[in-house]
Amino acid sequence: MDFYAHKNVPWVDFSAHKNVPWVDFLKIGLDSFTVLVYYLSSSLIQCFDTFREVQPSMQFNPNSPIWLQVMTDIETHIAAGHIRPGDKLPGGRELALTYSINPNTASRVYQELEKAGLCGTRRGMGTYVTEDTGRIAALRQEMAQNAVREFLKTMEDLGIHRDEIMQYIQKGESEK
Repeated sequence: MDFYAHKNVPWVDFSAHKNVPWVDFLKIGLDSFTVLVYYLSSSLIQCFDTFREVQPSMQFNPNSPIWLQVMTDIETHIAAGHIRPGDKLPGGRELALTYSINPNTASRVYQELEKAGLCGTRRGMGTYVTEDTGRIAALRQEMAQNAVREFLKTMEDLGIHRDEIMQYIQKGESEK
């Protein structure tokens, strides 16, 4: 007879779940609701802590929509690997608090990220970063190309020709 057979959880076959952490809670007599609340709470705390670690305070540019600036910031964190494929993103309210924005703006950010194929919402579970590493690699490449174009335009606006640009890049590399 199984040692835990006396516990009032007949729907769980403990022998089949030896490596699942929540089974230990059931073994000591906690009901499944308590275990579920504990699991969800710890998952949410971990998710928010991870997101806060990579989220610096932002200064918004008044010439660009706030939702676009927040979306770009999240895209940058995804492209840089600070937020990994499959990571859970904070809920809309938590995102709003993190960036000090309106919850409707946070909702718009997630809608646009979903349209871009960078995240998806799982009903009742939350919003997760896409696991499509090809899409994330394409985002990273697109962002890098945009940065290079902006750099070249700035240099041209300063009157610096392309052949001089390489000299500045090499000088900057040697000063690191």
